[in-house]
Amino acid sequence: MNNRWLIRGLALVIAVALVVAGYNTWQRYDLEKEHRGMEIAVAYNEVAELAELQESKKTGELLTDFGREGVTTVLFKEDTPQTLVNRGEFVVGTGQEMSTFKPGLIPAENFRPNLTYLVTDQNNAWERVRTNMQAKHLPMHAGQAGDGYYFISTPLTWDRLDAFGLGFPVKLMETMAREGFNILVQPKTWPQVTVEEIAGVFKPLYNIPRLAGVLFNDDKLPGYGYEESKVLFRAIGEQLDKMGVPLVQIEFTPQRGFGSVARAMDKQVVRLHTISKGEMDEYTPSKAMDRYLLAATDRNMRVLLVRFFSGVEYPDQLQVNRNFIENLSGELVEKGFEPGKASLFGSLNVSRFSIAAISLGVLAGGILLALMLLPYRAALVLSGAGVIGWLALTGAILFSTEWLVLSRKIMALAAVIIFPTLAIVWGVGEKGLSPGRAVLRLMQISLLSLVGAALMVGLLADVGFMLKLDQFAGVKVAHLIPLFLLAAYFFFYIPRDENWLEKLVRTAKHPITMGIAAAGGMLGIILLIYVLRTGNADVGAVLPFEQQLRNLLQDLLTVRPRTKEFMLGHPLLLLLLYTGYRDVRFMPLLVLGAIGQVSMVNTFAHIHTPVVISLLRGFNGLWLGILGGLVLIALWKIGRHYWKRLPEVK
Repeated sequence: MNNRWLIRGLALVIAVALVVAGYNTWQRYDLEKEHRGMEIAVAYNEVAELAELQESKKTGELLTDFGREGVTTVLFKEDTPQTLVNRGEFVVGTGQEMSTFKPGLIPAENFRPNLTYLVTDQNNAWERVRTNMQAKHLPMHAGQAGDGYYFISTPLTWDRLDAFGLGFPVKLMETMAREGFNILVQPKTWPQVTVEEIAGVFKPLYNIPRLAGVLFNDDKLPGYGYEESKVLFRAIGEQLDKMGVPLVQIEFTPQRGFGSVARAMDKQVVRLHTISKGEMDEYTPSKAMDRYLLAATDRNMRVLLVRFFSGVEYPDQLQVNRNFIENLSGELVEKGFEPGKASLFGSLNVSRFSIAAISLGVLAGGILLALMLLPYRAALVLSGAGVIGWLALTGAILFSTEWLVLSRKIMALAAVIIFPTLAIVWGVGEKGLSPGRAVLRLMQISLLSLVGAALMVGLLADVGFMLKLDQFAGVKVAHLIPLFLLAAYFFFYIPRDENWLEKLVRTAKHPITMGIAAAGGMLGIILLIYVLRTGNADVGAVLPFEQQLRNLLQDLLTVRPRTKEFMLGHPLLLLLLYTGYRDVRFMPLLVLGAIGQVSMVNTFAHIHTPVVISLLRGFNGLWLGILGGLVLIALWKIGRHYWKRLPEVK
């Protein structure tokens, strides 16, 4: 077959795949566009703690004030012995302590000095805690004490009871709901979970009005690690379905078993962001505001759990927190969110045939890359293997849901490796370009790279990926492999008038000078930092000046670009296009310049980020990078004028 017709055929396949991917992406965009309902939540126990510091305010009155400022939702954590005591419902202590508190209160036949006793004069509270402990099969005995008191005794210590949880204050939650607040509940995990226990624990919550969601307290959900965990997770999902509420996912808090319950509920999940109480000491109101707003706009968080500022630097803590909530609510409205109830993603119907079609486009890109990198026969052999692999995956995804998810991840990873590599191999030549043509070529390279991003987004268009129940796999691999492929290709095949094997032998015999060692070491350090700072979570260290720059760009551009794109990758690639790649002296420019393209494409791998945000991030990085590259070209010209050792641009 004529190579020209082969390339045209492959380009046509890619074009068709882009159309299919575009349709999938448009469906995702429609979901994101309608996903605007937002809740601002506070924890009831934390409001109670703040109310204790205000002599003129009770907890209910304080919540009413916060409601006027914008709070829509109250979170109730499952009761512990301490919260029962704090609310004045129970006295909790050992038998010995109870005998001191009120001698003769516990009937003699039920008295044991080492047992833990929960004593109350409120029949409803006693019934609530007793029923919860029975539902969880916790060892206990309940009865009536003297003088109108009720007691529950258990061999469990205070700490063990605290770990299990003792139910929810249903009457109090109903009161808050009547005041117009949504209600979130956060149960604890307990041992020896059964389907009957799950039903017993959730049954008291069935009729709570304005119940908005359930989030779990511990690092594993009830039933995780059991042989029948699938049955137990399905039972939890069924209970939440009966209540008509979503499962709430806490950002940055992995919980084992969460994904299984979420899938059992058909992915009816709301994402929550908060700042932990331990972190709050490090945050000013303005810094916390930035974090909450970024979570809402960039990561689809639809419940913001607000913690209170309580340091000595805030003499009027109540006013500081009221102002913060009012400002946060106002900013969210200004950004187009609708305070009230958190919205859920609807269904995203992506056919398996569309996944196969997009995957075929990725394969076509891989064949094009193979034709550019390898001898013709080797490229054909590799392409044949790719076709066989695509056929096998396609057959698997048509009949298996598990293979469908795996296939999506494999082909998405291939897309973000293939197309940035293909774009730079195509776009970078040995001959330098004028500044204007270099800018045009950089834009063309970026568009070709973004073909990989478009195919990846189409492949991963699924609510599971949008909610981070599934994630793009191979983030660091996707950032590194294109750099290695490009370095190998340009090292061995450019300049083209030298045999690659002779070049390898000559390079191996070449002495390593201090300059080469220093340059290699510096390049290695940069690449190490680059790898450490890649991923779905930003785990890399951020320098103080860089954080200030990020904040400035966020304020000016609404969506800040990635530092490694506009300050490193794009400018250096533009400079390389201006100088041309002629030999290994230009290798640092090539490798570091490629980082911009790789990073730009991988930005779209954050599927939990709205696609419009990713587009704006990439666009801002590109135009700022072009400006930086033009500055570098000007400096190169000036340097060339004064330092003749710089290579002359051909």
